[in-house]
Amino acid sequence: MPRESGRGLLDGLRLAMLVVPAILSVGVAAILIANHTPVFEWLAAPVEPVISLLGIPDSTVVAQSAVIGISEMFLPALLAVDTALAAKFFVAALSLTQIFFFSATIPLLLSLELPVKLWHCLVLFVLRTLIALPVLALATHLLF
Repeated sequence: MPRESGRGLLDGLRLAMLVVPAILSVGVAAILIANHTPVFEWLAAPVEPVISLLGIPDSTVVAQSAVIGISEMFLPALLAVDTALAAKFFVAALSLTQIFFFSATIPLLLSLELPVKLWHCLVLFVLRTLIALPVLALATHLLF
């Protein structure tokens, strides 16, 4: 048992050393891009009317939060700080349901010897987001 525990600890440390630099670099890069360029505004443009149609307040910020969710799990919450409570709930729940982000999940999947390609992860992110939008909008309207 101690031998397996030691091996598990070493595997965990190796995995952490693989993931932590990606988390830091992607997170910092995404914050810089979000704060100093209109890239996420452009990417959010097609999403904003959908979120507005679903009746979510502050739809522009929520759309940007939905798009920036691909980079890091906690960045959408940073964008939604000054929004209505219903929008904050929607953004928080959406960022939890998206799961695939460049700071941890995607580099981890690509580093393992699995038959997963980058475009698979991107398609899964988009599909999870599209499925979650109406479900979370309904939950938001029921709660708020």
